[in-house]
Amino acid sequence: MVLFTPFGGKHISFGSTLKPNAASIKLLRELYDEYLPLFDSPYFNVRGGEPWELGEVWSKAKCRKEGACHAWNHAGTKKIDPVLGINRRFLGDKSGKTGEILWNLGLVMDSAPSKLRNQTIFNRLLFWDMDNEPLAVTDIPDTALDLCESAFLDLEAMIQEIAPASDKALLQKELKNAIALARHGIHRLQVYRGARIKPSNLRKNLEKAIKTHRSVWLARNHPGGLSESCDHLQQSYQAL
Repeated sequence: MVLFTPFGGKHISFGSTLKPNAASIKLLRELYDEYLPLFDSPYFNVRGGEPWELGEVWSKAKCRKEGACHAWNHAGTKKIDPVLGINRRFLGDKSGKTGEILWNLGLVMDSAPSKLRNQTIFNRLLFWDMDNEPLAVTDIPDTALDLCESAFLDLEAMIQEIAPASDKALLQKELKNAIALARHGIHRLQVYRGARIKPSNLRKNLEKAIKTHRSVWLARNHPGGLSESCDHLQQSYQAL
């Protein structure tokens, strides 16, 4: 068996992901039986750990039939409709709006390209202490920030149209708060650059977002980790 790995464009003669068998499936079930009771959410993200060989060799026929592939398999993913997949597989949203919003939330950052990797400028700015402008955003013009703001507002307006199979009200609340936190990051940079936004409004909006963050967290999970998560947001609040 010869497989391709994205690291260095080399071929390897062994698999980088364990092939499931009865013993490994048994182990996973035991882990899930221990892990799942800790959470109240009806959703569980299994994750896959970037299995390079998925869709090759022994799994090739099944993956072709089911339409499965991994993120590094560009030839396999280019024909996949991620929005349709999100709505059909995870949310049961016949309107298609939830998947569309989630997908386009990830595309907003394309309006303000930066040097950040595995992080958006909105997340970076949300937890920024506002002492010095982060190097990763110094090349982003104000017009790009305005485009991001406009895109977030358009997506926020779509939230009332979502129709997931369950948890509609909670999902709407989560999406609105995610957008609110991202917009707050933009506003922090705009204020630093001299925009006429009252710091008191920034504090008020972040205070509201933190309160919502607490409520949606407890609606999905046990309290563990909540205080640490809120502490980061409180530090951002104190920096205003």
